[in-house]
Amino acid sequence: MRFIVSLILFLSISVVYANQGMLKVGSLSGDKYVGSYLQVFQDSTNKLTFGDILKRDSLFEQNSSDVPNLGVNNFNNWVKLQFVNETAHNHLILNISNPSIDRVKLYKIVNGQIDSIEFDINGDLKERAVDHQFYTFDLFVPNNDTVTCYIKVNSVKQLLLPITICAEKPIISQILNFDLSSGFFIGIMLTVLLYNLFIFLGVRDNHYLAFVHYIFWVAVVQVAILGFFPRLIGSPILSNVKFVAFAGAMSGIASIL
Repeated sequence: MRFIVSLILFLSISVVYANQGMLKVGSLSGDKYVGSYLQVFQDSTNKLTFGDILKRDSLFEQNSSDVPNLGVNNFNNWVKLQFVNETAHNHLILNISNPSIDRVKLYKIVNGQIDSIEFDINGDLKERAVDHQFYTFDLFVPNNDTVTCYIKVNSVKQLLLPITICAEKPIISQILNFDLSSGFFIGIMLTVLLYNLFIFLGVRDNHYLAFVHYIFWVAVVQVAILGFFPRLIGSPILSNVKFVAFAGAMSGIASIL
């Protein structure tokens, strides 16, 4: 009896993974993550080339979460995704909405033709499909064609992969919503900072100054993590991991003053 139950469970899991293997991009609105359709491989040797990866599909394991969490590592992290374009558009955009990733290289295979493009955190945002801190890639795919994507990702920070695929308009809407919500949060932080600064100037109580110090560095850390500094100052220097660590340390010091 136990054997039969185990066999049924195994077959059920196999069917689920088989169904998740091929994504059909049709009515996706841009807010549905495709992580459960991804296959993941972490190359701890950092020696395997794209050619090696193509020959060794058995290295990949099916991911089950909507947003894969690959941890903190110095590996070459490979992600494989296959999908069919069932939309009315030939121009799709693959969006990785994590601006803190150090480097992303996309290999696209359509009808046997291989194309690749690479972006990194220090690159010009205007080179991306959308002029934004998110990693966005143009995908020109004829209707009903199948696409195989291999994504090589490197980052020394916590590596999350929130990936969506859809037409350009929904992606723009998704990015605008992100900017608006982020701007609202940053606006609240600045309001609290200025309010306490004015109180300090009026009463000269150093407790208010310490709180201003704390709020300032917390806001700086959040702006850096959200990837806004390259757009605000035209340079990614304030988004690197060393500066984020420094700003985080400063906010920690301010919290105990």
